[in-house]
Amino acid sequence: MILTSPKIKLIMKWFIKCLRQYADFNGRASRQEYWMFILFQIIFYFPALGLDLMFGTFNSTLGIGIISFAYSLTILIPTLAVAIRRIHDIGKSGWIYFYLYGIPVILYFILIGVFIGMFGTDLLLMGDDIDPTQIDPSIFSPSMGIIGILFLLDVIYLLVGGIWLLILLIRKGDIGDNNYGPDPQ
Repeated sequence: MILTSPKIKLIMKWFIKCLRQYADFNGRASRQEYWMFILFQIIFYFPALGLDLMFGTFNSTLGIGIISFAYSLTILIPTLAVAIRRIHDIGKSGWIYFYLYGIPVILYFILIGVFIGMFGTDLLLMGDDIDPTQIDPSIFSPSMGIIGILFLLDVIYLLVGGIWLLILLIRKGDIGDNNYGPDPQ
């Protein structure tokens, strides 16, 4: 089997290390540790997605299935922990991750909740099946324009923050000790 290859075991040690440090937000993580964890996270996501498709548990409207969602939820805390340790490696506070990524994601879900509150779940989940003659024009109000502008600003914030976060995660870590611990190299 491919996972028993010595090279794969050597590379996979980073994934296992991050899982062992499940909720450890202290210390530092090297670029190799972070990116190898992300690589194996993606590699393991595809079989979960395949199982969703095979068992018919994939929801095309939401773009995720039950098994892949369960995998994503399971791996969420280790992903946050290694990302914050990676940011610590460049001498920055882990709160930067929250400011650049957490705030726009939280705002997105708040706006989705407002949208569902205004229009109900039927309009949201109909997708391509929406018949314009069935939509009541009275549901559109000036507040709809405000929600649209907030969505646009949130997407811009998420894109700019995501690019900045990517730059921070790619950067070489501080050489030697910093405020967050010893050099992970």
